[in-house]
Formats: sequence, C-alpha cells, structure tokens
Amino acid sequence: MSLQPQPRLQTGRFEPGLSFQAFLNGVAEIALEAAGNDAEQALRVTMSQFDGARLRLGRVDVPSAAGARKRVGFGWKTTLLVAHAPAARRAHLLGMRASPPAQRDSGVAALRGLQHVAFRLGVTPSALRYDEEVRRAEREHHRKFGAGRRPLELARSGARHDALGPWPDAIAVAGLAPTIDYRTPAPPLLETLDRCIEVTTILPRETYFNAWAQALDIPVPARTEPWANTLEAVRQRRALRGLETPERTTRDSECPPLPTPVERRARRAKRHSKGDALRSLQVYAERYLTKGKAARQRHYKDCSRGDPDLVGANTIARFGKFEAMCSEAGIG
Repeated sequence: MSLQPQPRLQTGRFEPGLSFQAFLNGVAEIALEAAGNDAEQALRVTMSQFDGARLRLGRVDVPSAAGARKRVGFGWKTTLLVAHAPAARRAHLLGMRASPPAQRDSGVAALRGLQHVAFRLGVTPSALRYDEEVRRAEREHHRKFGAGRRPLELARSGARHDALGPWPDAIAVAGLAPTIDYRTPAPPLLETLDRCIEVTTILPRETYFNAWAQALDIPVPARTEPWANTLEAVRQRRALRGLETPERTTRDSECPPLPTPVERRARRAKRHSKGDALRSLQVYAERYLTKGKAARQRHYKDCSRGDPDLVGANTIARFGKFEAMCSEAGIG
C-alpha cells in the first residue's frame, strides 16, 4: 500500500508591517476567533487552530503561530498569555519569563535588561533606579553562584543609552508605561495661545506669548513646530468657532502691558508637617530598602518622584539633615 503525500497546510503569506503591540493585538484577536469568542479558551487554542482562524480572517498582517512564537521569543502558551495581557503589562510578563541577557552592550541585552528590572520592581523604573537594580541583581547573582559562574551581564546606563537611546525612548521601545510625572501638566499650546489672543486681541510673537504665560503662571509645553506653523494652526482652530484672528503678529514693543504676575498657588507644594515627613521615611524604608541597605538621600529623592505616598526630598530637608531625620524615623 503506497502512502499518498498529504497536501501541505496553506497558512497565507505573511506581510510584515505591524508594530510589536499591534502584532500582539492581532494574535489576541485571532486566538479569540479560534476559541469561538471564549476569552478563557483563547488562552488554550492550539497552533493549528490559530492558523486555521488566521486563514478564515485573512489576517496576513499577522504571522502564523510558529512565526508569532518566534517573534515573541517564548513558547506558544507564553505567546498567548502575553498577547491577551493589557499593553502596559506585556513587557513585565516578558521580563518575568526572560533569563537576564548574557549579550553585553547589545540591543537585546539592553531591552531584556530593562524589562527584567521592570518586572522585579513591578513598575517602570527611572534611569537612576534602573542602575541601582542592575547593581543589586549582579550582587545577588555573585552571592548566589560565586565567582566561578558566568557573571550576570545586564546593560548599564552607557550601553543601554547606546543601544536604545535616551530614557524615554528606551521605555517606549521596551513597551513599558511612561514614568509618572506628578508635576502640573501644561495645557495644550494651542489652547493657551488661543486664550492669549482672546484676552489681548493681538497675534503675539513667541517672546511676548511666553512672557504673558509666565506672568499668569501657565506652563507652556515644549514647541515641536516652527512658530509660524503654530500661528496657522491657531488661526484654523479659531476659524472653526467663527472667530477672527489678526493677520499679522504684533511687535513686542507695541503689545499690551503684561498682566500682573499671579501668586503661584496652583503648583505650590502642600505644606507637610514633620510627622508627614517621618511617616514618609518609614514608608520609603518598607517599600524600597532591603535588609542591610542604608537609606540614602539620593535614593529617596529618586523613589519619591514616582511614588505619590512619599513627600519630596526638599520637604524632608526642611526639618533637618537626612541622616538625622532617618534616625528619628527609626530606620537607621
């Protein structure tokens, strides 16, 4: 009896072009279709079920199950788990399953190192916190395995910067949520400029506009377009509301007097008591200090920037030297 060759399963030619997050969203959508819209079963679909649903949907923008597994870099179950996770958690899940990279100064080492540290902390680290965690991980690795084992090679700041660019860019590439900034956010530039035109009845030059906003304590975001483009955009914005805009900008010398500077109440820090400062140090010790690690002012300052439960380092300094305050708080 001769065996007839079985026809090869057609999986559809993959046409790349999706970002990593969009690719994972596509995997999740196809898996959900393969599971009959059962969210729990979508985490257990087989690779062949996934490929069949991909063909039915015509999703050539998403690779086959084997291709998806290869792009994520882990097994099929992990690929499904990561795809169905919220976008902000995906990098943490990848970091949890990734062994710390051994390639020194490479893009892979920098990326996996950042995800590895993010998982250890549970949050997106600052640049300073990242370096501290890298040093801590290397010390723990050396203490656990000794000098004879291959050293743990996580990319330090210099190598990480060379591979991924500035810190905000590195966070974006790693798929992590941006670090939290608790400062008062600046309103949109066009909104503030529109208000300036409405109040002053002129089309200001950039120098006058910045001085006007500063006098009223209005934060102005960094400009990414030429000033002429910004003026044209605000003209269009006002035209949609039926408002006229002066055709030409007014020279600074001919502009109305600047408003009287207002008191900066909106961004003034809350007046914390000494008790608040001491409690903040105790919270800091519980959350961020491991056994045997001494409190350091620079470390506290970095942690307080991303933790709303901690008062600022300047608030601590109002009541005494950092070491003395730590001693009084009972954290040594």
